Amino acid sequence: IIQYIGEICRYLLSQPVREAERRHRVRLAVGNGLRPHLWEEFTRRFRLRQIGEFYGATECNCSIANLDGKVGACGFNSRILPNVYPIRLVKVNEDTMELVRDSRGLCVPCRP
Repeated sequence: IIQYIGEICRYLLSQPVREAERRHRVRLAVGNGLRPHLWEEFTRRFRLRQIGEFYGATECNCSIANLDGKVGACGFNSRILPNVYPIRLVKVNEDTMELVRDSRGLCVPCRP
């Protein structure tokens, strides 16, 4: 298992292809910040079976994880213990990146 930060994967992909880069026994890469187009190229080029992605590592007081390997997913929140780990994904205006709020000023939850 290896751990990465997304930019490191981008740097590795910008290097010339070498035969030795596919001779390893790494089965899982875990990290954050891997863009979807890099995810696919990185797994193909370095022959990785699975990537586990986590989010919110530095910018928030919680984190969510994409452990099912779906490219571009932002992770999940437990449906079993929502009161123990009460986080929500909320809507964002994609043009301004501002949070979408309801008439009471509260953030609007979004669907998975």
